[in-house]
Amino acid sequence: MPRALLAFLLLLSAFTLAACDRASEITAPEADQQSARNTIEMLRARQFDEIARSIDPSLDAAAARAQLDEMAAQFPEEDPKSTKLILARVTNGTDPAGAQAQRVDMTYAYDFPSAQVLASIALKRTASTTTIVSFNAARIPEDFNNFTAAGRSLTQYTALAFALAVPLFMLWTLVSSIRTPMERTAKWLWCLFIIVGVGKFSIDWVTGVWTFTPIYLLLFGAGAVRGLGGYGPWIISVAIPAGAIAFQIWRARQTTRADIAPLPIGE
Repeated sequence: MPRALLAFLLLLSAFTLAACDRASEITAPEADQQSARNTIEMLRARQFDEIARSIDPSLDAAAARAQLDEMAAQFPEEDPKSTKLILARVTNGTDPAGAQAQRVDMTYAYDFPSAQVLASIALKRTASTTTIVSFNAARIPEDFNNFTAAGRSLTQYTALAFALAVPLFMLWTLVSSIRTPMERTAKWLWCLFIIVGVGKFSIDWVTGVWTFTPIYLLLFGAGAVRGLGGYGPWIISVAIPAGAIAFQIWRARQTTRADIAPLPIGE
């Protein structure tokens, strides 16, 4: 049974890592990427009439046209150091007429010497046309991504405290498991179980918006990443140290049983 459990844990870990790798792949059809980049470049060049011709008929063309000048002003008048596709999503469906349609949402990060700009565009592709159904551009404020403790909510402070405490608790429990006499196979199983947190509570350090993912494995029970492919706010994540808690309970029971073990007859 221990060997079967070990094989299951290894398989589960491999599956989780593979799923994370697939989720981290950001891709969209090359033709749509080219169309999106061309549209953004037309915006920077203030070729608004060219963009207006591609706006989907379902949108208010006049209102959309009026917003283009404000969007273009978000871009500095200099060449970007880099351009990166940081978000992409492809959705298949139908248009109001019932025809097959595909929507491709893309967000590009433009890194200029003096600023960073996010440009999001959504294209709707049918058998005969490709139109713009959403378009926006915004400059990232200079202090937007700074990790500062001032002015945060109690929930944010609590999440940060747990994100610091959980890995320490896991490390302490891991050392305890290594020092506890037991069968070697069981010790390896406990070590693997201890360093993996279950579930994931994540909170946006800027807005305070939080989410909970019940089915998730988080190594060492905590983590911090920048959202939007490194251009967004910090996201603090913490998991339940179920393995570490289970080991401490098991160890306490083993100690209790040893303390109350009956003495051999004759002593």
